[in-house]
Amino acid sequence: MDIYPVREETLLRLSDADGDDESQVVTAQNFAVELWQPPSAARLERAGEFESIVLVSAGNARIETADDAIWRGDDAIGNVDNAVQLGAGSVAIVPAGRFQVVAGESAQVAIVHSKPPEALRRRAINSAHYTRVDERIVPPRRHFRRVSNPGRVNRYEVADLATLPHADRTRMIQSDAISINWVEYEGARDPTRLSPHNHSAFEQASLGLRGTFIYHLRVPWMPDSTAWRADRHERIDAPCIGVFPVGLIHTVTGSPGSGRNLLIDVFSPVRDDFVEKGWVANSAEYESIG
Repeated sequence: MDIYPVREETLLRLSDADGDDESQVVTAQNFAVELWQPPSAARLERAGEFESIVLVSAGNARIETADDAIWRGDDAIGNVDNAVQLGAGSVAIVPAGRFQVVAGESAQVAIVHSKPPEALRRRAINSAHYTRVDERIVPPRRHFRRVSNPGRVNRYEVADLATLPHADRTRMIQSDAISINWVEYEGARDPTRLSPHNHSAFEQASLGLRGTFIYHLRVPWMPDSTAWRADRHERIDAPCIGVFPVGLIHTVTGSPGSGRNLLIDVFSPVRDDFVEKGWVANSAEYESIG
């Protein structure tokens, strides 16, 4: 199987809150990443066939599911006592079905959807890159089932989660169909210890939420030299995102002097290799269902 990219990578800066409380959506074939930065308190309703992951990197937010609220059209009267509160540095796994995110003023919220609804995918900034299917990509699937607190929102304080034994800047979390890496560090990475790589059966997104990043990209040479492309080393301030198609060699570094960096890597389906190595902080809460 060849590993040459069949579509353009996505690499862009996402705009800051500018008076519009509409979210920004970037898609991959199996998942979508939604960044929401409302300038004032606001409410966003979503639904998922699989579990969704909600991250709060600034401010605060509240999650209400159908079990917590009486739904009336676009409005919901939530049982605030049951709703899950999230502060900066929190992650929540939201069960399949309808839910609302209620954001406080100046919150920065990211929602990761596996197999996103078509209406959401059509809103994606990069939807033109996904007019054809890459048959090499494993389809989105729920191959894990939550056994701890099933059907409810699970909240995690990222600072309380174990880091990787070989990378104390990285924490890994899964849902039933998505894996994310929460990567937080100061300044630039050690240039002698980078990890350029590509993937043969899935795509990766890297969402920069704080700091400045350099996205390093290389398309492998193929027999058709007219398709060769120059390497890219793009410096972008957060919030920013890269979506890397199958075959694209990539790595991301913090820019020197950029201060504290926060990067979220996204994969779908769940990275079985990470689970098997014991790297995923909440993997004990799930069982594999093939």
